[in-house]
Amino acid sequence: MLVEETLTLGQWTSVLKLVTMWQMDRLHGIAIRKIKEIEAEKAEWLDVLDVSALHGLSDVQQLAIQRLSSNSTFKEVEKILIARKYKVASWLEEGYQELVERVECFSDEEDSNLGFKTVSKLYRLRDRCLRSNLRCSAPKVDIDAIRRGFMEELTAMRT
Repeated sequence: MLVEETLTLGQWTSVLKLVTMWQMDRLHGIAIRKIKEIEAEKAEWLDVLDVSALHGLSDVQQLAIQRLSSNSTFKEVEKILIARKYKVASWLEEGYQELVERVECFSDEEDSNLGFKTVSKLYRLRDRCLRSNLRCSAPKVDIDAIRRGFMEELTAMRT
């Protein structure tokens, strides 16, 4: 049995990291091909995202984002923090929208993780949304309101 057939996604990610640092083109190609073929859990794809972002491997980074988008669930704040770290604007918008539409108040931990400025903007958006939807059981926010409220952060992320 070939070593290629027995490695996990995490191990292939480690191989990719090493061959990128050592500029070993043939192994680099094999590692990327194997990473694309393997099905894995959220934590492993987050590792792939981290390594690919660290080494500027945009094709692998996009693959990890795609796999995480289609196969993983994130809590709202987790999605926002990961989106900020890896500059994934669509996740940032989704996370903000989910928080504004969520019925529960933010926890102290969520407030701390997001920061005062973000929490303040989110509460203002939630308040506007509730005022305009008084007859609805749950607030619905227009994505354009999220984009306007967080324009500076989203613009910086997209450049």
